[in-house]
Amino acid sequence: MDRYDHPRNVGRRQMVELGVCAALLGFASDAIASVSDAAGAAPTGAISDFDFQVGRWSVRHHARSAASGEWNDFSGEVSMRKILGGSGNLEEHHWTRGSQSYHAVGLRAFDPERRQWAIYWLDSRWPGAMGSPVVGGFEGAQGTFYSDDDVNGRPVRARYLWMVDGADACRWEQATSDDGGKSWDTSWRMAFTCLA
Repeated sequence: MDRYDHPRNVGRRQMVELGVCAALLGFASDAIASVSDAAGAAPTGAISDFDFQVGRWSVRHHARSAASGEWNDFSGEVSMRKILGGSGNLEEHHWTRGSQSYHAVGLRAFDPERRQWAIYWLDSRWPGAMGSPVVGGFEGAQGTFYSDDDVNGRPVRARYLWMVDGADACRWEQATSDDGGKSWDTSWRMAFTCLA
């Protein structure tokens, strides 16, 4: 769970990104229906839910190692932009943890019928794996997103929380529950500060 130039390639890269995004938006409605039906508690939202995050941000990470259980602090940057006329957005992450550098992409797709976002995560640590999306939306300044997942063969409930603290600051955290959401084990937190 501890979960993205050469100038002549830019157009080609953007076409690939748009193709991938369009395909995922096609799957998003089914994924949202599945998670919403299973979850029952995923809130609805609006297409403008993530407008606060457009731009560049510095990020302070506070994450627990799956291997040792120790908490580590490290820094990174993220940029977010809208895609597909605002019905999706792409969040590109870069961070350094120890001596290693990582990249990841958060891809979000909005289903206007269900009024919910599906959030997918693609990570350079596991480049061939894009898991099930977390699904939900914002109620005021807090967004809540759920999925049903599997950790080492045992079923868990996953949750992302977004907290908007103001125009220049927001927070995110990832947690799992193995008791149906009665208790949550937080494993990763991010604190964002706006750069542009």
